[in-house]
Amino acid sequence: MSLNLSVYLSMRDILDVIFINRFGRQLWSWDGGFLINKASRLALDYEEGYLRKFQRTYICQNARKPKNEANTQLWCLLKDGFIASAENQYKLVLYILGDSTTEGAHIILHRKKRRNNDSQRWIIIRIND
Repeated sequence: MSLNLSVYLSMRDILDVIFINRFGRQLWSWDGGFLINKASRLALDYEEGYLRKFQRTYICQNARKPKNEANTQLWCLLKDGFIASAENQYKLVLYILGDSTTEGAHIILHRKKRRNNDSQRWIIIRIND
């Protein structure tokens, strides 16, 4: 199954918010809990491979790990458009830092908000390959 994560996912050193003219980098496929970028063929992952407890945990792309070593690369699509990390029992979700939709905004892990959560909700569109 292929997915279009329409809140503009892409990558430099970490995931950046991008515009529609770079649409190819916004296409991701869902593969057994991994989100794989169509352009790079890399998996969505925590930057540096671990959760920071007292700092922001930025999101990046990395080579796909074997599933038994991939706790930071496994994701779940939750109700209402949230994308949650499987590592922490789905309490942390992808979040656009600073509520920004401008190019260069970063994606981090953040506790799921009950209100004012537009920067944590993603439009998932199923497309044919």
